[in-house]
Amino acid sequence: MKRWMKHLLVAGVVTTFGLSIPNVVTKYKTENSSNTVEIAVDYKQIYLNAKGGEANFENQIHKTLQKNGVTSIGFTENSLYELENRNLVYVMNGSNLERNLWSQNHNISIVRNDTYVLVPAGEKQKEIISTIEKSALGETKIYTVKDTQVIEINKKLSDVYKAPMLYLESDYKELKDSYHIIPRISNEWGDRYPIIEKQLKEWDKKSKLSPVVFLGSEAEGYSEDEKGKETVQTHSLWKQTGVGIVESFTSEDRQKGAKEYAVDSDYNIVRAHSVSKDDLEGMSPVEMKRMIAKAAKERNIRLFYINPFYEKSDETDKEYVDRLGESIDTIDTAIKNSGFKTGQAAPFVEKENPLLSKIGIIASLLGAIYLFCLALYTAVKNNENPILNKLFPLALGSGTLMVVMGYLSGSKGILIPVASLGLSILLPVWASLHTYFTLDKKAKGKLNILKDLFAPILSLYVIGISYLISMNHGIPNVTYIAPFKGVSLTLSIPPIIVGLFLIASLWKSVSLKKVAFHKIRVIDVVVIAVLGAFLMFYESRSGNGGTLLPFEEMLRGWLEDSLPWRPRTKEIFFAFPLLMLMVGLWKDSKWTRLALPFVTVGFASVFNTFTHFHTPMIASAGRSVISITFGLFIGVVVLIIIKSALEIFGKSKKSEDL
Repeated sequence: MKRWMKHLLVAGVVTTFGLSIPNVVTKYKTENSSNTVEIAVDYKQIYLNAKGGEANFENQIHKTLQKNGVTSIGFTENSLYELENRNLVYVMNGSNLERNLWSQNHNISIVRNDTYVLVPAGEKQKEIISTIEKSALGETKIYTVKDTQVIEINKKLSDVYKAPMLYLESDYKELKDSYHIIPRISNEWGDRYPIIEKQLKEWDKKSKLSPVVFLGSEAEGYSEDEKGKETVQTHSLWKQTGVGIVESFTSEDRQKGAKEYAVDSDYNIVRAHSVSKDDLEGMSPVEMKRMIAKAAKERNIRLFYINPFYEKSDETDKEYVDRLGESIDTIDTAIKNSGFKTGQAAPFVEKENPLLSKIGIIASLLGAIYLFCLALYTAVKNNENPILNKLFPLALGSGTLMVVMGYLSGSKGILIPVASLGLSILLPVWASLHTYFTLDKKAKGKLNILKDLFAPILSLYVIGISYLISMNHGIPNVTYIAPFKGVSLTLSIPPIIVGLFLIASLWKSVSLKKVAFHKIRVIDVVVIAVLGAFLMFYESRSGNGGTLLPFEEMLRGWLEDSLPWRPRTKEIFFAFPLLMLMVGLWKDSKWTRLALPFVTVGFASVFNTFTHFHTPMIASAGRSVISITFGLFIGVVVLIIIKSALEIFGKSKKSEDL
């Protein structure tokens, strides 16, 4: 191949890398545009707890919450069912009412299929009756039985229970001075939503509502559409105030509804994470702090929605509020120790130059092609084939034209995922093969591990990751509305490709006969044993189902508490220790080559870390640096132990021979 092709490709890579930097800077600024984390508590859980306590129990709960960092209240959507849960009304159909009033002297014309709401005497009686009438649940008639008001609604009880009601103004007034109000609305209200929307607009003018509403089952007690349909409806109010997207959806179809809403509202959204009663009560303070810190620092969660646990039968009201306060304080402390402040969360803001953004994306797409061509060039550079000399420039030119025309024609939705996946496969494979050929080439000479091995890999990864981020730098990526597709492929395909290469390369020089009659040395046994141990360790830690050994759990906990980000297990305890063993034992045993596919897992995992676009770049970079540094250190320690053991064994064997 002509050398000018290499210079052309290198120039193309350097140029496109430079043009991708502005988008990387934009993503960094976007990730740091929202540094306030909101702590909200579900109001339903508050009044359900307060029902069983003393008269001022609810006030005690509120004081405890505010004292320990809670800034917002989750205002449960109102309905007759909710009012009944609070013992403010009693709801029944005509048949039940007839049985209950048979001995009473009343003047009510009872219709068995109608719904009857009994509102007992109290300070909220008039407000409740007025609210029910304004909510247009159906045609109403009002009767009086002693001091109880009975409202007849000409609808079935099941239909009335499902219908939305206006919120009680007294609830709003009592809470708005102490909290940011988070109205929780249902996606199944359909045409009846305008009744509530009008009320919420009025409240939003009086005191700015918190820009969050929960969707899906992540907010405890509320179920998603079981069929996975697009359940999210866009309402005009939320175009102004925003929406909180739950921590995760169980299927892509359910995510789709949230995505459409996010697009309609110009991504005026806040990611939320629900803390269940069981987690709040069952987790230790250390476990809770780790969960909260990880969610805020690594997943761009900006609101924690807390569902308080219930009061135990054997504890006093004071004991309950003290226990609740300690749990909430743990969350508040974890947020502040993670570098955030608590308050009303704000959506992420993306400030970019549209022209520079487009140039950066196109440059990154082109850069991915140039990197791929450069990798091919290194494989065939010594082959002076006239056909290759003609086809290579042609392929390079057509690839450039295809990317530019494809992007300008609106095909970036296909180009970007394909290029991102291509980079996630190309870089780990190239890094692994570079390691193989460098160690092979330097087997008889002196290896400068930094210059010859790590510097080229580091340069390639910095450039490739810059391309990846530049192509996927927008708010949809930061908020997890547009996640990376093909995560499992990024971890599985590179090791398979490298494994096939290893088999093909070894097959040329190693026959079955040689393997069968090969003289086994101590170093070979040690290398095979270490590789087998690492393989078993990796298999036991793949996925989320592995059981941690006590010492490993303590070590991981210590790393998580002591370092800004916890390193990835497959990198720190598996791939990079093996890389150092490969480097140190390459000359001593050919069996070390079998570690190459497992080392590839580490290279793939590092790139995979940056495909989690909702994780801030600083967190991804920090996590990778920690994993690589500690992993290489562990590898050096194991290598020293092996070398020392072999040296001692060798000396003892020589003394026995004498």
